[in-house]
Amino acid sequence: NPTKPFYMLGDDLNADIKAGQDAGGKSILIMTGKTNRQMLENSNVEPDFVVDNLKEVIKIISDH
Repeated sequence: NPTKPFYMLGDDLNADIKAGQDAGGKSILIMTGKTNRQMLENSNVEPDFVVDNLKEVIKIISDH
């Protein structure tokens, strides 16, 4: 059975986004929590998607 892709959604670049990518998932950084735009620009962690709200997450998941 092929492994189904998964999405890791979170507001922390390391604990959520990097961890999800390291586990083989696609990452969605939601800008409603502890990470701000400056932190994102200064980080080596690159989310697959960056969103401002959960409505955008639903669109990403349904489009992919």
